[in-house]
Amino acid sequence: MVTTLETSNMTKKEKILLDWVEYADDENIKAYMENANEGRSNDKCKTCGHIEEPLMTFDEARDAINADSDYWATQWEFFTEDLSEQMRKNTYWMDNAKNMGWRALQGNKVFEAKTGQELLRAISPKTDCHYTIWKHRKGLKIRIGHHDAPMGETHLIKPLSAKQYEALQ
Repeated sequence: MVTTLETSNMTKKEKILLDWVEYADDENIKAYMENANEGRSNDKCKTCGHIEEPLMTFDEARDAINADSDYWATQWEFFTEDLSEQMRKNTYWMDNAKNMGWRALQGNKVFEAKTGQELLRAISPKTDCHYTIWKHRKGLKIRIGHHDAPMGETHLIKPLSAKQYEALQ
């Protein structure tokens, strides 16, 4: 997803690289409904008047997509693969985070992550999260929203060399 976001603490518009929310918006629902309706019709049988496979309605599609664990697992895989591509083969990272949790803590963390999934696991709390990811200098800026930080934690993720990583361990 490529959109722009402007907030009061940003001096210019920043291009969002990736965005993850755990609910389907209207666009997702319509696409899901169109896919499900391929080969279906509301045409009635000429002999009995029965509709063999009726078209899925928007409300039915919304319920189906939210209950479809395979759909969400696939979307998560696409999201984390896209993040892995943004990591550009870097393995070592420093996270400078602020506004973490309900106490708005801040701090740094040095960690190793080879994939997008490993990176998110290293910086995220163990709860459902919303992620917005931007390019930030040579690294990434990740805003993580969840029940303890609904306005979002800010994580500035900087790649490290192996030598820098070892020195900080």
